[in-house]
Amino acid sequence: MVDATLRALIHRQAGELELERYVRQHSAGIRSNGIEKVLAGETSLDEVLRVTMEA
Repeated sequence: MVDATLRALIHRQAGELELERYVRQHSAGIRSNGIEKVLAGETSLDEVLRVTMEA
């Protein structure tokens, strides 16, 4: 999700490393989001592990 700070970084053409650093510090990550979906019954653990191992 793009928040106001990330939008500002993009607008001022921040470098890739700065953008990645911000996102890593302010995001739960794809695996954490996948685990939430497993717990909600929306997907399987096998599917989350398959997708996150490919990334």
